Formats: sequence, C-alpha cells, structure tokens
Amino acid sequence: MEIIAKDKSNKALITEYQFLAPTLKIYDFSPNQWHHPGVSFPIENQRYYKKYQDFFIKNLKKNNIDLIYETVSGDESITELVISKKCLLKQRLTEMLIKFEIQKNCKEFK
Repeated sequence: MEIIAKDKSNKALITEYQFLAPTLKIYDFSPNQWHHPGVSFPIENQRYYKKYQDFFIKNLKKNNIDLIYETVSGDESITELVISKKCLLKQRLTEMLIKFEIQKNCKEFK
C-alpha cells in the first residue's frame, strides 16, 4: 500500500482487494470492479474480447494513465490478458504487487 500511496501519478489499480483505493484515498481508474477472466470480462478468442480490449484501452487513454498497478501473487496478470505484453514494461515490486508502464507508442495505443 505504501508504494501505491507514494506514487502521485495518474495510475490504474487492478485488484481483488476492493478496500485498497478507498483506504489510500485514490480513484483506481479500473474499468472493472470485478476481475474474473472469462466471467466478468471476455478473454482472447471470446466473442467480445476486442470490444472489451478497446473499452479498456480507451478508459486508460481518457484518464491519461501511464502506470497500472496490479495485485497478483503469481505470474498470471489481468492486465496482460487484455493488453499485449509488447505494450507493457512489467516490474514486480513485491510478492503481491506488479507495476506496468504503458508503452504508448505500441500499436494498441495509437
């Protein structure tokens, strides 16, 4: 929580822990409140995946988001299910926190 609190940039927070954003007194800019792949949003090769991906990226652009923080203990991230790994610079900060820097020169963000 300290890492996210210290970062004053416009950021999105993707997390199952719904208490984090209110506790940190930030707006999370997450396009979803629930993050269950294939259930609360479509994944690649599902019918509405491209529409959801466009919606997700449009939300990031509209809010001028450069960083995405995601709470995840394993290697499977929600962010990488929606945005191509080529468009993200991934850095594991702690056992439970990953930071993605959006590469805005990437095809998906043009």
